Amino acid sequence: MVLILVAILLTAILASAALAIDLGSFYQAQTRAQSAADAAALAAAQDLAGSSSTAAAADGTTIAQTNYPGATVTVSQPTTNEAKVTVNASSPSIFGQALGLTSARVGATAVAAVTGTTTRCTSP
Repeated sequence: MVLILVAILLTAILASAALAIDLGSFYQAQTRAQSAADAAALAAAQDLAGSSSTAAAADGTTIAQTNYPGATVTVSQPTTNEAKVTVNASSPSIFGQALGLTSARVGATAVAAVTGTTTRCTSP
């Protein structure tokens, strides 16, 4: 009887650890993706003031991948003075693998605009 109870409680403890540790890990990955998108959007928007959109896209991609290696980065130009960067990545699960959850997709988007001599960034 005790063995059965321990087995059931061990499963509950593992599920709790998976929830706490993996959700924290996913939240950290989301924050990292947002930071990479913000930095890349600011770099790309600054390039729009004096360079071509090709240079802005290249710089935005480089900055995002430097801050979040392995992420998929998309840089676009919604208007002539704005740069939009989207960063997507997969964050592996640590304890959740025992329960069938191997990873989670995280993503973030940031838009930066140049107005005169000021560059500002918004994260939706």
